[in-house]
Amino acid sequence: MDRQDELTAEIERYWRETGVPRSAIAEMSGEFKQHLADAAGDGRTVDEVVGPDPAVFAEEWAAAYRRRRSSTATWQEVQSGKAERTRRGRRDLVVYGISTVAIVAAVAVGLAPSSPALAALQDCSYGSFCMWTSTNYTGARFEWTKATIVAQKGISMGSGVSNRGYSFFNRIDQTVTIFDRNDCNYGSSTGWKRNMVSGQYATAQGSDWGGRVSSVTLYTYGSLYNCAA
Repeated sequence: MDRQDELTAEIERYWRETGVPRSAIAEMSGEFKQHLADAAGDGRTVDEVVGPDPAVFAEEWAAAYRRRRSSTATWQEVQSGKAERTRRGRRDLVVYGISTVAIVAAVAVGLAPSSPALAALQDCSYGSFCMWTSTNYTGARFEWTKATIVAQKGISMGSGVSNRGYSFFNRIDQTVTIFDRNDCNYGSSTGWKRNMVSGQYATAQGSDWGGRVSSVTLYTYGSLYNCAA
C-alpha cells in the first residue's frame, strides 16, 4: 500500500469511527481522491494536500458533514484500533445485558445485574476475565486478559486474591473454567469448578460461588496444566 492509499484508509477510518454518515463518507472519499489526483498532476505530494497533521485535516472535513460526533476517540485511538475495540465492547455489553441467555445464566448463580451493576461491568475490558471482591460487581476488581491466561496456561490468583471473588464476568471470546484450587485442576471428587461461557456474568448472592475461586483457565485446556507450577 503506497502513502496515498494508506492515508486515505486512515482518514476514512477516522470518519467512520467519529460518526460521519456512510453516504457522506463515500462522497467525501471520492472528492478527496480527486483532490489527490489533481495535486499529483501538479507535482504536489499527498502530504502537501493534507498538511502536517492528518488528524486536523480529517476532523475539519468531518465536522462539516456529521450532525453530531458519536465518539470522542482521538486520531491515535482510531488508528491503533482502540476506538473500534471500545465500540465493540460497548455493543457487546448491550447484547449481553438484554440477552435472555445471559440473563438466565446470571440468575442461575445469583441475581441479574441492576443498572448500576451493568454500568460497573463496562469497567471489565473486552478480552478479559474479571472478578470483584463483593457481590453485585462492587469492591476491588481484578482482571486477567486472554493473552495472559494463554501465556501462563491458566492463572493461579495467589495470595491476597484467591478466595476473594464474589462477582465474575467472562469477556473473553471463549468459555473459561474457574476452580477453588489454585492450580487450575479439579482434583478429587470434592473439588469445585464452574464453567462460564463467553459473555456470562455472575454474582455469588444466593449461590456457592462466593469466596472460593482461586484459579481460572480456558475451558479447552481442561486440567492439562498446573498453573501454580
